[in-house]
Amino acid sequence: MTRLPLVSVIIPSFNRATLIPETLRSVLDQTYRNWECIVVDDGSTDGSQEIIKSFAVKDDRIQFVSRQRDPKGAPTCRNIALVDFAKGEYVVFLDSDDVLSPTCLELRVKHFRDNKSEDLLVFKTAYFSINPGDQENQWFHVKDNDHLTSFLTTSAWGTTSPMWKRLKLIELGGFREGLSSWQDWELHVRVIALGLRVTVVDIEDNYVRRGNTDNINLKANNEAHLTSRLHMLTNIIALLKQQACINEQRRQLLVGLVVAILSHTDAPETQQQATNVLADLSVSETEMRFVTKYLSMRKKIRVLSQRNMASRLLRRLFAIAIPIRYLSHA
Repeated sequence: MTRLPLVSVIIPSFNRATLIPETLRSVLDQTYRNWECIVVDDGSTDGSQEIIKSFAVKDDRIQFVSRQRDPKGAPTCRNIALVDFAKGEYVVFLDSDDVLSPTCLELRVKHFRDNKSEDLLVFKTAYFSINPGDQENQWFHVKDNDHLTSFLTTSAWGTTSPMWKRLKLIELGGFREGLSSWQDWELHVRVIALGLRVTVVDIEDNYVRRGNTDNINLKANNEAHLTSRLHMLTNIIALLKQQACINEQRRQLLVGLVVAILSHTDAPETQQQATNVLADLSVSETEMRFVTKYLSMRKKIRVLSQRNMASRLLRRLFAIAIPIRYLSHA
């Protein structure tokens, strides 16, 4: 009989008492049975720890782990499970408010058997609001099979999309701990830049919840998140330069990511750091004049209104008036 490889499903959790039962049930409902599920709690205070433990009592494939070291955050929780607890040949990361389709693990293992030389396989993600399948929009944005350029344009795929070879991911260093946002974006750009072997499979097999008021994206433009993102971008740009991955199109897209940070911050230190990054990206005087003009208008729009329809329209009209591709990020 062919040995079925063990799959480790890793879930970081913080105050998700009302949502994590559905997430865990989606793991329990898998048609593929040889899995372990490691839930690392990040200091919950809403009773979700007891809920997770109750699932673990009923099925010993579920493990409850409490984070015992700093820094706080999902990247640390994922790495704790990955390095200290997971035993699977393959790893899937699942957020505590999202769900897997019943055949997710079965089909992923099957496709890995057909692509044994790959380091990770990427599957497509759908959004949902109440029940999986109740929205048509999909989270998968890869153009012309250019994974790196796609990620510099947007977040091409999410945390749960890949299935990883566990040892390869450990060798890579896992998630960057301490990042307050864009954690999966950083990891995916890093693995692509380092040349890991990636294959995309045209199967939609996991669902990301929309409408959750605790979603990290709602907090992504506060100053701490902007500072964290800028530091991360600085490191990513250094890596892309080292790996000779930056062409003119990608340079412009990277400039756009920095301009997006500048458009949301009023902190002089962050502004200076971002300006230094732009200089490192060889922004010309002409480009810088456009950027300065754009940021001035963006600041006026922010003062007039906090993201109402009029301000969005003004922003789009102004962006059209400035023929620089990278301003679309801001």
